[in-house]
Formats: sequence, structure tokens, C-alpha cells
Amino acid sequence: MTDPTLSVPSSAASMQEQERQLRLQIVEQQHADQTEAMRVANRPGYQTTEFWLAIIVAVGGELSAAYSTQPWAQIVGHVAAALAAIGYGFARSKVKAAP
Repeated sequence: MTDPTLSVPSSAASMQEQERQLRLQIVEQQHADQTEAMRVANRPGYQTTEFWLAIIVAVGGELSAAYSTQPWAQIVGHVAAALAAIGYGFARSKVKAAP
């Protein structure tokens, strides 16, 4: 049994045609991938998982700093909140800057 997509070309012209079709398929797939990447990058920030994770960490860090009696735990809470906010901002700017 032979696979119709893997037919053996009988001439140089048919080989060139198959090569052209394969290149066209590759270009179309690359275009589809780029289009999907742009769609994801252009979403508003509040619709991303990274945003909500950063919010959870920032709020959790500030709550732990506010309700902790230990000075080191307060510092760690503030640092965690700041790093979450900075990390999200940096990651989002990288996504927006991507071609």
C-alpha cells in the first residue's frame, strides 16, 4: 500500500513542483505561527496569567508584611511584592517588544 502524499515524482518538473508546494506550506505555517504570537502578545495585560500570578504574589507579600510581627518577615514581604511587580513589568515589556 502506498501513501498518496509520498508519491515518487517521475520527472524533474514534478520534483520541482513538489518542492515548491512544500516550501509554500512551510511559509504558510510560519505565517500562521507569527499571527498567533502577535495575537497573544497584543492581549491586554490583565488577561494574562502572568499578571494574575504577579498580583497574587504582590498582595500576598504585602499582606505578610502588614500582619507579621517579625522585622525580617516584613522585609521579605515587601521585597517579594516589589520583585513580583518588577518581574511582571519586565516580562510584559519583552513580550511587547518582540517582533
